Amino acid sequence: MSETIYSSDFSRVLGAYGFEYLTGESCAISLRILYDMSSRGIRLVENAFSIKIDRSSTPKNWNSQVGGMPAVASIKLSPAQARDLLIFALASTYRFVVYVVAKPDKWSQDYLYCTDDRDDMVEVVDIVRKSNLHDLRRVYSSFDGQPSVGLDNVHAFTGRTV
Repeated sequence: MSETIYSSDFSRVLGAYGFEYLTGESCAISLRILYDMSSRGIRLVENAFSIKIDRSSTPKNWNSQVGGMPAVASIKLSPAQARDLLIFALASTYRFVVYVVAKPDKWSQDYLYCTDDRDDMVEVVDIVRKSNLHDLRRVYSSFDGQPSVGLDNVHAFTGRTV
């Protein structure tokens, strides 16, 4: 199983994980994008950033639903934060997430290539490295054999996760 997600689709795909893109006009400096979140979106933010969200203090949602689920809060995320949340969500689904960026001055998009097959991932990395349009930014993967809980590593000496 594999999937390629281009940067123009990041917000749409994030919708499958509990986020609804609303507008970029709510940020006075045009840095952040306003999203509504379902409970699934809140859990993703909590897991990705190792925080607990007090739902009584979150900004009220603008719409009633996110992907057919009740909307429960709103959040403003920069495009980089939204991308990182998407990578985190995809890493829960796929074994490998390859982050590829367009080279400067090239008419191309950044993209994420997701796969469970190691050979497939290596082939894509080789193609990207030979490309004159893209650069390899990073391959995200949980390590085989590394003790973990979800996407958090277990500390070797204490057994704790953060």
